[in-house]
Amino acid sequence: MPSRFARNFRLRTTDYGLRTTDYGASHTKTLDTKVGLANLLDKVGEKNEARRLYEEVITGYIDSLGVSHVNTLTAKMNLAILLDELGEQDEAKLLYVEVISARTESLGVSHTKTLDAKFGLAGLLQEHGGEQDEAMRLYMEVIEGYSESLGAYDTKTLDGKMNLAALLNGLGEQDEARRLYVEVMEGSTESLGVSHPSTLMAKNEYPKIESPTLHSDGKEQPRRLA
Repeated sequence: MPSRFARNFRLRTTDYGLRTTDYGASHTKTLDTKVGLANLLDKVGEKNEARRLYEEVITGYIDSLGVSHVNTLTAKMNLAILLDELGEQDEAKLLYVEVISARTESLGVSHTKTLDAKFGLAGLLQEHGGEQDEAMRLYMEVIEGYSESLGAYDTKTLDGKMNLAALLNGLGEQDEARRLYVEVMEGSTESLGVSHPSTLMAKNEYPKIESPTLHSDGKEQPRRLA
């Protein structure tokens, strides 16, 4: 573990121990600290241990706060992303669907947190699920929602357009893919600058419209939300 993470890990582990002693293992303050540990372990590549902690946290949050509480759903989102990275797409998909349903009910269909979950599911379907039509539908909903709530030039809106462009290119719809790449280039240049990575990526992908950018395993790689 890199030194900058090692110190943070020691501090969080100490804090977790103190909160467990003071409040108990199932108290929300303890669970909040556990989430921080899981996030850190995920960042340094300790995926299986992070998964174990996320699963424990989700169970604890459900028992103490409820299945639809924001903390429960955030932990489920984190676990869904992690499971996708571990190659367990079926389980990740189920979690994304649960989060989308719960956030739609509690926050609304156009809330950015609902859209974030849809964005994650769309990326999973695009890269692994083979459900390109459903991924396209989700991206279109996400782009529309982000545009209305955050603006056409927000990075989330532009990332959605980038992923949709790559998907459409892979489906043979090059004209629409070109249009989206141009929108991303113009939007990124206007809001982020000509040298921003998002601008440069769109400029780099545009000339490759005829042959999609592929993974080493032959699959298109969608962008992830930061």
